[in-house]
Amino acid sequence: MEQIELSAGGPGHAVGDTTAVSARAVSASGAGVGGAIIRFTTGSNSGHVLPESATTGADGSARASWVLDLVPGEQTLTATAGAASQTVRATVVPGPPATFSADTARLVGRPGSPTTRNPVVQVRDRFGNPAPGVSVRFVADRGSSANPAQTLTGADGAAATTWTLGLDAGDYGLTAQVEGLGSLGFVATAHGRLLAVEGDTVVATSVDAAFVLSVFAAPGESWTARVAEEERWLHDVPVLELSRRADPPRVELQVRSPATARITVETADATDQLVVVVAPPEPTVIEVRQRGWPDRHEALLRGWRLDRIPFPAIQVDGQAVAQAFGDSAEIVILPPPLGDGACSGPAVAQGRLSVIGGTIATDQTVVMRAGGPLLSLAPGESKRFDSNDECLRLLAPRSARFAVAGVDRTYIDRARDASEAITYDGHPPYTVFVADSTPATGSVSALRRTSGQIQRPLQDTVFRWPPDIVAYDPAAAPDVAANVYAKSEPWVVGDEFEWHTNNGRRGMWQVMALYPPNVVLAVFKDDLSELWNDARKAAMDSLFTELASDEVQNMYKNVFGPHPPATSPATEQMLVLFHDGSDGEGTGVNNPYSRDNRYSTIHFRRVHFQDDNGWYRTLVSHEFAHAWQFRNVEAFSAVWSTEGIANFFAEEFVRISAGLTLDANVDYGQSVDGWHWRLPTTGSFANGYRESHPFLRWLVERLVLDLGHSYEAAVRRVVRGAARGWHGRHFVRWGDWDRSRQGPGLVEHMREAFPRWDPVEARLDWMLSFALDDRAPSSEHGIALFRDAWRHFGPATEIRLGEGSAVWLPATRGGNAYYVLDNGAESASVRIRVASGEPEMAWKVVRFR
Repeated sequence: MEQIELSAGGPGHAVGDTTAVSARAVSASGAGVGGAIIRFTTGSNSGHVLPESATTGADGSARASWVLDLVPGEQTLTATAGAASQTVRATVVPGPPATFSADTARLVGRPGSPTTRNPVVQVRDRFGNPAPGVSVRFVADRGSSANPAQTLTGADGAAATTWTLGLDAGDYGLTAQVEGLGSLGFVATAHGRLLAVEGDTVVATSVDAAFVLSVFAAPGESWTARVAEEERWLHDVPVLELSRRADPPRVELQVRSPATARITVETADATDQLVVVVAPPEPTVIEVRQRGWPDRHEALLRGWRLDRIPFPAIQVDGQAVAQAFGDSAEIVILPPPLGDGACSGPAVAQGRLSVIGGTIATDQTVVMRAGGPLLSLAPGESKRFDSNDECLRLLAPRSARFAVAGVDRTYIDRARDASEAITYDGHPPYTVFVADSTPATGSVSALRRTSGQIQRPLQDTVFRWPPDIVAYDPAAAPDVAANVYAKSEPWVVGDEFEWHTNNGRRGMWQVMALYPPNVVLAVFKDDLSELWNDARKAAMDSLFTELASDEVQNMYKNVFGPHPPATSPATEQMLVLFHDGSDGEGTGVNNPYSRDNRYSTIHFRRVHFQDDNGWYRTLVSHEFAHAWQFRNVEAFSAVWSTEGIANFFAEEFVRISAGLTLDANVDYGQSVDGWHWRLPTTGSFANGYRESHPFLRWLVERLVLDLGHSYEAAVRRVVRGAARGWHGRHFVRWGDWDRSRQGPGLVEHMREAFPRWDPVEARLDWMLSFALDDRAPSSEHGIALFRDAWRHFGPATEIRLGEGSAVWLPATRGGNAYYVLDNGAESASVRIRVASGEPEMAWKVVRFR
């Protein structure tokens, strides 16, 4: 036998196929050799043959079946008979596409940019082999795009596209389709920032923490990352080490020491920043050093969070001492500086000083004293205290700042039993002593007294309740009263009628414009030449069109009721009267001829100090709040409530007109569409025009932003509660001072949402929130709608520690005030003592730096 002739099927082979094998044993003369045994063997990953051997027939031929392997590529088969052999090769390709899959985990990116990872689909045959050359179509939604929109799978069976997201933040969808196999969906979220983090701050609680931040950079997009700034506790120890990684885009951070660092990530068209706060929960001492020992009895510690060392861990001969102060990186142990007075105490320990295992050896005796409650606050922490004669000792680390807020609670407490018509005479009911404990130098006395006075209403200001409401006797002016109140035909532009101004000027008025839903704008005829022209009409058109918007009208209806204010019950029109009165006169709501005081007119005068819609917008909307209340509501409580509520609605009108959301944050110092919001300024909480409406707004924000209440529900809860007073006592009719009834007041309304809501605590928090907005590290002091509110709501005084001073300040009865303590000394503690002539003082101290 000279050779074997071998063939296997046709030219095309697919994985798993079975192909016929023909072998023939041939002699040297070319004749077939019968009876020969031919053995068949396959190479690696080449399947198997059945049968594995066969005997040739008379013509020298034998046949078998070759079952190809499931792996694409070249497969071999060899036939052997005696010394002769022959090998054939078959190129095996994947079978037809049978499955379609993808990693559909949510993709991310930035608006208008590709996703950070491309969508990829995988097509395989029924044996799981990649299927190349299969057409895949990509369809994107919501203004996003796929490029290419249609492509073929590669040798690996995969097809990918670049998915560019739309210009809006949010979720987008992409569908991949393969004919005969169906479709798969991808979801991507377009984020408005580069870093994949929630919020602007991350907190590390360990000094050896390491974490990774993903970056929303598109494939191939250039980006940088750096530590922009650090606020170190210890100047020689960095806060962070940053490493940039390109694939996938990420920033790796290794924490080295506590404090604060700012990370900046930039691309060609975007910048993102993140503040990293390293705040280990436990203190750590890395160095204990004698300082002036033993003459000055001082020790210096360096480490982390030293102001949080528990006092039992600071010991002299094993006994706890309670006099440690400094900042979070360096802390000085001193003898108590207040050696006498109400905040002093007996010696509590003497001997050798030890701090968390670190011992200072000395031959001198260390004497430590503690007196009065000792208060150690971390930044953002606060303490509430109530007393007629309270003494607190604050540990005042270097550069620490504190705010101390105080309120006289008599107004709230007396409202349980009184009619809330309480007179505030400006008498100072309490005195605040801030005794700086730092030893004085030179000729400065350790308790030098200075005086100051908080801003408060003018001394001749008298709070009257009810406010002056002009109610004319119809018998005294029957023609005027009847013509206005009993008007039977609707007013039209050009109508003239006799009436009065709010400052006693009687004469003719002319209707100049009608506005929806029922407003009749009239001008005092004697003032027409001064007040009315094309520019004025355009300004009034703009103002009253804004006032008639559905959002503003619904704002009033939400609280007061469904009926717009009206002057005449027959026409249901509302007279709004514009005139040129003198300063301080001529603006308000009148009840001209209404036995139940439900029907009214609004007068507003030209104001020469700001003769534009910026002022008129707040003025008119304020008076409309009163008019809505007259038409729909029987009763309101005291002046802080009724004027505060009117101002609340006026400022809501400004906010809506400016197109701002409730949680907008604007610069209070900049005018909002011509006028700006007001902050508390007088220190007298009875001043409804200036003090109470920021408090009502703050309560609405807490309900909406903290508890998730709807805006409408929050406003109803706060305003309706305030309208009935603190504890539900309110007046049934104007002037019916002897007829009163109980109902749910502000306290009860708020406790439905916050079961333990305390009105005094809320006032303290309200003051501190305005005082510390955007300058305190704690987010709880943030104020929606205001940026840097503290710049415009100043403290009664700022006390600089380290100068050995005491400060005495009066305050308005029923009012509120806050004080700032700033420690610029190397080390200091401070004594706060409240000497009060009234027993109803409440205080809160918060450390904000």
